[in-house]
Amino acid sequence: MPIGNLTSQLFANIYLHKFDEFVKHRLRTGFYIRYVDDFIIVSKDRAYLDSLIGPIEDFLKEHLKLDLHPVKRKIFSSRSGVDFLGYFIRPYYKIIRFGNIKRFLRRIDRYKKTGKWEQKKEESLAAWMGYAKQADSYNLLKKCNLTSILSIVCFLCSTFSCFAYNIEPYQKQYLSQYDSASNLVFCPLGYQNTKDFLKDVDGLVWRLKKTKPFDEYNNFEFWYINLSRKEECEVFKPTSAFPPFKVRKDFLTDISVKLKGVYKLIIIDASGSVSCAELSLPDKLSLVILGKARYKDEGSFAKGFLHELGHSLGLRDECVNCSQLCSPGQPNCATTKEEAEEWWGDLVGKDPRVNYISGCCGNKNYIRPTIASLMNDPDKAGDFGPVNERYLRKAQKNPPFKRKL
Repeated sequence: MPIGNLTSQLFANIYLHKFDEFVKHRLRTGFYIRYVDDFIIVSKDRAYLDSLIGPIEDFLKEHLKLDLHPVKRKIFSSRSGVDFLGYFIRPYYKIIRFGNIKRFLRRIDRYKKTGKWEQKKEESLAAWMGYAKQADSYNLLKKCNLTSILSIVCFLCSTFSCFAYNIEPYQKQYLSQYDSASNLVFCPLGYQNTKDFLKDVDGLVWRLKKTKPFDEYNNFEFWYINLSRKEECEVFKPTSAFPPFKVRKDFLTDISVKLKGVYKLIIIDASGSVSCAELSLPDKLSLVILGKARYKDEGSFAKGFLHELGHSLGLRDECVNCSQLCSPGQPNCATTKEEAEEWWGDLVGKDPRVNYISGCCGNKNYIRPTIASLMNDPDKAGDFGPVNERYLRKAQKNPPFKRKL
């Protein structure tokens, strides 16, 4: 039976009627939506949603000889949005999937190349406008009332930056018990396939969750972007200076719009050997570049990530011979002992690791709080150190945006 055929949809509804009855009357779910073989269950209780997976899998396998999709089965916050039936749906609005816009533009290009555009133009635009009307797309439809297809295509390209990528929730993230969160967005550069990229992301996220003080707070929201090679060339522009490439501003702005908040963009360069990060603050947008070829193994790679992430959250270099240095300042590199006493003097004597140690930010006369930390020599240190942990702990208690549950 052809996919999309009306009889296919009819038979799907007949065949899955037993499943509807099971979900509504046996499991007694309050908010359940199904269209053909796609369904959503909504609840404020993550543990409750987790508890439904087993019974649903068993029922489908035993009574209908079906299996849940291993990748599409996800649990995430409503703020993250859901990709459902061709739209990206969030609590207060519904927009067209960026991937669908991309396919629409490709279809136009294909029709033009094969000489079928004049024949297909009216049909294609009518179908597109009918689809777009179901989303919050007033501006798009207003533009589509123009008779010139060139105007429509130009509008789509300018609105979606001509690289209609998706920002996907990281599939292994777990919801926080808190109502606040910080966004970390992972973006690949030069990877041969998405599987290798996500494997590296798995390792970085795992290590972050095991490192103090992040092990105490589960209020990060992780995302990833999957760009094609062509899109990578459009977004990242190589430079002959430092850093090794620049990122298009409209790309960064577009991510902010989609997430409706600030974020840290972690670019993993599969073949690069340069790692760096902007010295920033937790509530500011900033970039982190990880050149994977620089690191000797996965452990070194994960620690390098933590070091650069520390910079993006406001931590300074605690080394004397670093090649790329930031300026001294709070919370961990004082220019005088008086400053050091003011910033972490209350921990000296209470914590055996904290003292007034010479050398940070490339100057042996500056003062740092600990001999070893991830901001000094990541390969030899296992954590950020007490002073940095206190600073990061405070930042984690007050993330830059409130999550809408």
